[in-house]
Amino acid sequence: MFDQHNYEVRCESGLRGLQELVANSDVLIIVDGLSFSTSVDVATQRGAVVFPFPARGNSTEAYAKAGWRHHRLIEARFGIFVISKLAAAIPSGYRLLLPSPNGGALCYSARCFTACLRNAAAAARKAAQFGSTFAVVPAGEQWDSGQIRPGVEDLAGAGSLIGPLPGRKSPEALAASGSIRSFTGEPKRRGCQQRVRAGTHRQGIRARCGSRC
Repeated sequence: MFDQHNYEVRCESGLRGLQELVANSDVLIIVDGLSFSTSVDVATQRGAVVFPFPARGNSTEAYAKAGWRHHRLIEARFGIFVISKLAAAIPSGYRLLLPSPNGGALCYSARCFTACLRNAAAAARKAAQFGSTFAVVPAGEQWDSGQIRPGVEDLAGAGSLIGPLPGRKSPEALAASGSIRSFTGEPKRRGCQQRVRAGTHRQGIRARCGSRC
């Protein structure tokens, strides 16, 4: 009922939205702008490989010690500016374990792209090379109960990505696209040729950039 199969560009929030859309979509794109997707963008721009992980704290540390000793761990709790600064210092080829209960958890669960306001246009161009139907999933946040709290920043990030994607937009996708215009007018198109792609959580997330951003 809610899979939006009559449209090429679909949009739903969180894990439940992902589960509803992914079966009938060629390409899955996760948007968690504060701070997972932005940190991925910064780190992969440096040539790092990012391995998303759905948890925080002791479980993440145990996971790292069990089989990921060659990975660096950055906790998402530090916030977007601290994480981005840390990610910017990572050398090329570094393997980074990045835990997140929102974007990281969604990327861990499926093969996907991840995108944010920084790379939305480039991510849309790359995604269009992999199929003709798109599931755009704003990750949102979580209440203490574990229920999803839709995040306006992720909705706006999704909207900036949905605009340049080819095909008919569902009403949900159009609403997301309208949210970014309500803040900025028409979303700007960056000249960056960066390509952001996520494989499975064990393949990691990589990017290549053809120009300075």
